[in-house]
Amino acid sequence: MLSASDPSEWGTLRPARPKEMEKEKEKENGGTSSSELGDASARTRNSGGIGGLNPNAQEWTPTLNFADINLNQLSDDLFARRPPRPHPRQSTTSLLDGLASLSISNKTTAANSAHSSPLPHHLAVSIPLLKSFSPSCSRPLKPGLGSLGNPIHVLTNFYAVDIPHDLVVFMYDVRIVPETVTKVNRRVMDAFRDLLNRMDLHGWEWRAVYDGAKNLYSPNRLPFTNDEIQYPVDLIDDDIGRRRIQKFIVRIRKTSEIQMDKLNLYNSGKLIDSGESVPKDAIHVLEVLLRQRPGAIFTTIGRGGGSFYSEVHNTPIANALTVHQGWYQSIKPTFSQIKLNLDVSATSFYVSGPLLDTVAKYFNKPHIELTRAHLSDPHERKRLERFLRDVTIEISYRHTGRKRYKIKGLFDKPCAQTLIVTGTGEGRIKQIVPIAAYFQEMYGIVLQFPWLPCVVCGSKSDVVLPMEVCFVRRNQRHIGKLNDQQLADIVKLTAVLPEYRKERVADGMRQLHGTGTPGGDPVLASWGVQIQPNMSIIEGRILQPPPLIFGPSNNPATNWQQVITPTDGTWRIGRNLRFAQPAILNTWAVAVFGDPHHFPLHTVSIFIKHILNACVGLGMEVSERNLGDVVVYAPVPPGGGRMGSDTIEATLRLANERALRVSGVGGGGFVARTGGYGGDMWEFDELLGGGGGTPSVSSSFSANGFSGSFPAGTSNPGFGGMIGYAGPPVPGGLAGSVGVGSGGTGGVAQLVICILAQKNTVYEQVKKIAETDIGLMTQCVIGKHVHTTKPSYSQNLALKINAKLGGVNSYVDPVNELGGLGMSNVPTIIMGADVTHPQYSSSDPSSIAAVVGTVDQRYCEYRSSVRIQNTRREIIADLEGMTRDLFEQFRIRNGCYPMRILFYRDGVSEAQLSDVLSEEVSAVRRACVSLGIGDAKLTFTVVNKRHHARFFPVRMEAGESDMKGNILAGTVIDSGVTHPFEFDFYLTSHPGMQGTSKAAHYHVLYDNNEFGADTLQEITYRLCYNFARSTRAVSIVPPAYYAHLVAARARCYASAQSSPHGWHHNNFASSSPAMEPFVIPGWGNVGGQPGSLARSYSNSSFPGASSPSLDHMFPMVPPSPALSNSGMYGGPHVGKYGTSVSSASSYMTNFGSSRHNSNRVRELPQVSPQLQGTMFFT
Repeated sequence: MLSASDPSEWGTLRPARPKEMEKEKEKENGGTSSSELGDASARTRNSGGIGGLNPNAQEWTPTLNFADINLNQLSDDLFARRPPRPHPRQSTTSLLDGLASLSISNKTTAANSAHSSPLPHHLAVSIPLLKSFSPSCSRPLKPGLGSLGNPIHVLTNFYAVDIPHDLVVFMYDVRIVPETVTKVNRRVMDAFRDLLNRMDLHGWEWRAVYDGAKNLYSPNRLPFTNDEIQYPVDLIDDDIGRRRIQKFIVRIRKTSEIQMDKLNLYNSGKLIDSGESVPKDAIHVLEVLLRQRPGAIFTTIGRGGGSFYSEVHNTPIANALTVHQGWYQSIKPTFSQIKLNLDVSATSFYVSGPLLDTVAKYFNKPHIELTRAHLSDPHERKRLERFLRDVTIEISYRHTGRKRYKIKGLFDKPCAQTLIVTGTGEGRIKQIVPIAAYFQEMYGIVLQFPWLPCVVCGSKSDVVLPMEVCFVRRNQRHIGKLNDQQLADIVKLTAVLPEYRKERVADGMRQLHGTGTPGGDPVLASWGVQIQPNMSIIEGRILQPPPLIFGPSNNPATNWQQVITPTDGTWRIGRNLRFAQPAILNTWAVAVFGDPHHFPLHTVSIFIKHILNACVGLGMEVSERNLGDVVVYAPVPPGGGRMGSDTIEATLRLANERALRVSGVGGGGFVARTGGYGGDMWEFDELLGGGGGTPSVSSSFSANGFSGSFPAGTSNPGFGGMIGYAGPPVPGGLAGSVGVGSGGTGGVAQLVICILAQKNTVYEQVKKIAETDIGLMTQCVIGKHVHTTKPSYSQNLALKINAKLGGVNSYVDPVNELGGLGMSNVPTIIMGADVTHPQYSSSDPSSIAAVVGTVDQRYCEYRSSVRIQNTRREIIADLEGMTRDLFEQFRIRNGCYPMRILFYRDGVSEAQLSDVLSEEVSAVRRACVSLGIGDAKLTFTVVNKRHHARFFPVRMEAGESDMKGNILAGTVIDSGVTHPFEFDFYLTSHPGMQGTSKAAHYHVLYDNNEFGADTLQEITYRLCYNFARSTRAVSIVPPAYYAHLVAARARCYASAQSSPHGWHHNNFASSSPAMEPFVIPGWGNVGGQPGSLARSYSNSSFPGASSPSLDHMFPMVPPSPALSNSGMYGGPHVGKYGTSVSSASSYMTNFGSSRHNSNRVRELPQVSPQLQGTMFFT
């Protein structure tokens, strides 16, 4: 077996010169026999690796030369022990009858012909010929179907759609004057339809369908002589007893005729030689047609109206939301024919009814009267304002009928103190009156809750209304961020077992399209279109799981690597199993961000013991410490206020100092443990300095507003004790009393375990401060786990800690199990990328792009690069620079640049594939050229889980389904419901944990590695076992997963930096007593002396400043000089950092118009150099 412990085995490969490139190209067509391969493998194992690193060598000289090996043939030979897959049945007859029979000339297909199923007959044409046609064909075509694994049949939620071959659709352009919204457009066209149906048109009948905007489609020509018509239409509304007539003009003009048979030709491959791409016009016709019946019954949501919800299927969840369940549908050109993809769906809506009830439910109170405390807290008011922003309300107290407004915010004073100007019309006398008096005089309404704030409405935010006269309209979708409780509620509702999901999908067919009901769908019938009533049955395969390599067992008698084979995508960390590469933990401490009464030292000690015992049991070396010396408690604000960033930073620095001081000047002298940490059980008498249980308090100190109390027997104030909170948190006072900022003995500890009372309180601040300001590696745990520690939880934490400290938990053998990636002398990097976007109500409007890449030959260690870019821009703006960053990290580690790249891109929709191909693939190629490796091979694959394809086993038996009825981990599908001719596949790499398993969809956009289907599918599946944080195969390939984690971590930094509740000050409860002004660096002049903040206030207002500007309170972060003086992007700051973070200033033009302008983030904080070369994001 290959020893991959040396991550620099690729040696020093210089960028290839042109002559060297020509020599390499001369060898590309070479190969080797299976016997030669066996001899070569034996030599490789005997020599301990493929090649060695000669520190004096100028060029990479492999022990075994694989330059002549065809990688695809090689990988197929490796898997030749498995039976080939039978040729899939053709679901259609010969599709190229009459065309010249052309042989396949693609060498990839030829290389895989021995063990891969050939392409369907309709794709058996010349690949070079195909590539010369339409842009869609520039993407790789299917190199054949995979054959590895056990063949099975699966059900899928795709329904075949039969379209008449002679169906011609007439397309009309619709103009409605005056312009109005979609809902009114449909009413106008319904009235127009009724008008035509009342006419004597000699047997002509209306069969047209309307998309709600500008397109009308009909299978028969409208009864107009000149294909253009204009008609007046009246709409009559009865609103609160008042009859209102709206007059419209409908103008209709014929624009084109659409041959629907193009869809069948496209699926069969007959349009490839004509250069035509997917017939989007014909697909749009079908989508509009299939929306007609369900759109008339259900609430339609989403672009194109593909989701349908009913108020009948709704369930209330936390914080004034309700979940409506329904269905999603879309039309898909697939491998065999056009199909309808139908799936269950759920989304959140606002609770309708009186606004007072909505506000009470938002705070989880039964009545509005119980929300006084919440609404008096500025932070809570801000949360409510974000929740209500853009909610449509109705008022009905006026005699002119219902009036609708959108909420823009909350007024900063209660109704009793809100004044409005009346008599603004011509000839009227202007008056300033209280809003309560106005409503009583004008409408006879006596406000019952004058202490409530008013809502600010109107397009110009010039309308102020009391809450109690407002009603929330029905069927308003909530598009903001869901909190943890809301997410948990939705998961409980939607994570249903496969059998129930199948029933719900079948019910959707009945509800939406009348399948199995009398009359069915009359609109479809009038078009001659039929939907098959049963789910499609397609072919799939179950790939074999790869063996995982761990370190030697704990038994001293054995000293060889342990290999285990996962079962159903999972594996257990046994008693004698050790990490493949365990880390050493010498300097560590614990920081508790919670009430000491809830987390006493006794309880914290037990919890930490379990974690460290799990680490030691898995092979890590952990230094023994007295917990009383390394546990630090953060001061808790009175009244449950939010903890400020200064307090968090002081606590982390104190924990760092304790860790370094106890270890002795930066560490050294670790204690290796093999049997357990601290024996079977720690003696708490020893830990606490005598007397078990919670320590008694006998000593205290105070400094600059801080007061502290510490366990009896603690000689050093603050050393392992608890810091009490009895005044304003002054950073300078804490620093002066305990030496914060001095760094103690210097340096940074390896790890601080942070116990958080709740994740949503200080998590972002802890990560931002620790990783960008101090350079601390942290492991955060939620407080609820401290009191009930489970062995599985401790082991999972050990997985994360070992990876963060540079260890390797386990890995897949790259030689025998990764489809040839470890079998050649080609340095290979595996990369992943993702872009995260801000939530609708987020105070930070930026999008964040993250790219990661491997630096080792086991494909376990990753480095990362991050950029901030324009809001909602999915294409990575500076991918070229980010790729260069990671290639440099690869070179530093291995002495050469990568010559083969596997790139997995997450988060891209089907509509964006062409943009990714033209921009991002080109960016990676440009990065290669700029570094002199222009001939590096690239495979660029988009991975997507935001789809609605679901797969169910046909037979509920062992070997084809799990106990819950899900398909098994390793199920791959590359026909039936995949693209008609492009290279894509669905892979369910993970075991089902709850609900119905969801496969990931992989679509190859570029591939000059020319991988076969089996090769890329095996590589992708087996990489899913290389995820450091889990003992299960993950659902998407790890590089894409890690990129998502990096982007999420960068979002933490940005949110912490822009947060008005912690980054520049310590928050305080509204009931705090009067306090003297104190200096906080970075604050503006607000209501007092320069650089100070008057802390005495009432009614949520500052004395001397009735309306302080947020720009003064929370100043912008200035751009760094390095970014300001270095070109278009401000210069990506790479240098020696493990993570590169940059701000592309030229992409930030939209920030000036953002309503969150006061909190915008111009530059992401950079990860500290102390964390260079680490996987801190795990």
